[in-house]
Amino acid sequence: MYGTYFFAPNQGKFMLSNGEAPECGQCIEVSHGTVKPFKVQYIAPCFNCQDSLFRLSSDAMKKLSGTNDVLSSISDVKVKLVDCDGFTGNKTSTPKKN
Repeated sequence: MYGTYFFAPNQGKFMLSNGEAPECGQCIEVSHGTVKPFKVQYIAPCFNCQDSLFRLSSDAMKKLSGTNDVLSSISDVKVKLVDCDGFTGNKTSTPKKN
């Protein structure tokens, strides 16, 4: 399970402004308007994202835009490659052993 904050980039189209393309497992920071920047993790390419550069998980989309409709489109999203250090968006709880 990958948790709640992840993205799937459009294979071959998604590149950062500096020409870098993230690799699976790396994190990017996204922000839009007044939303504070937050991290999402690349989990797999999106092969049917012809209309967009990447798709966000429903939780990440809700945080970014107020809607959890993953097929909706947002313009002017700021994106940058960041370390995943301190990233907690995809941690899952581990059951305690008795």
